[in-house]
Amino acid sequence: MLFRSIGMICAGKTFLVLLISASVALAASVGISLHKKMITLGQMPRVVYEGIELMYSSIIMVALASILGSFLRVELQTGSYIASLLLGIAPLYLIPVMLFMVSLIITLMTGSAWGTFSLLIPITTQMLISFLQLEVPVTLSQIPILFPSLGAVLSGAACGNHISPIADTTVMTATSTGTNPLKHARSHFEYVIPVLMATVIAFVAAGIWCDKGIAQALLAPLGAGCIIMVLSFMTLNYFKKGH
Repeated sequence: MLFRSIGMICAGKTFLVLLISASVALAASVGISLHKKMITLGQMPRVVYEGIELMYSSIIMVALASILGSFLRVELQTGSYIASLLLGIAPLYLIPVMLFMVSLIITLMTGSAWGTFSLLIPITTQMLISFLQLEVPVTLSQIPILFPSLGAVLSGAACGNHISPIADTTVMTATSTGTNPLKHARSHFEYVIPVLMATVIAFVAAGIWCDKGIAQALLAPLGAGCIIMVLSFMTLNYFKKGH
């Protein structure tokens, strides 16, 4: 009952959800660290300061991207404008793969997956409604390509975040292991490229068959199978070279 009440309060409030989840994670991590005597209460101000110093740029970027995304969607109607440019030029089934590439490039350049989410998700929703020439309010059944499109935005942002040398995850991982961030990001490419190619094909297929339930049920296992096959091949090739 408690979780249901929290869910109703937080519905549609992204930043409230992030605040609550971050607060719970902070309280749990501090409690565990104090219990295991990994830190003391006297060290807490320094730990908090170092955490803020490490993450403040990402937090500012997310906040600014959210404000910009809202401004582009509400004031400038960017989604409707993009839809008017694509109407009659780009086929509907290519929208997910186009969003995937755009999301990937934006995250690669900015280093913030959450910033890309805040920027592109409102624009994507508005663009699809305008592209399909629907009247609001709309139902999910009227936009069968919505889930593949949102999935493309999320996937592109996650991919760009892992290979971007300026992403907070890349910098933190490289710093903690004593590796150069650029070298660490470059080491991901040989694994990312085959997965990237398979993902592009999967989103094209998802765009073509998005309104067919059977095809949707088959695409996810098929994509997972392709990735497993590619990674298995790379692992076998790695061991054959005598590493």
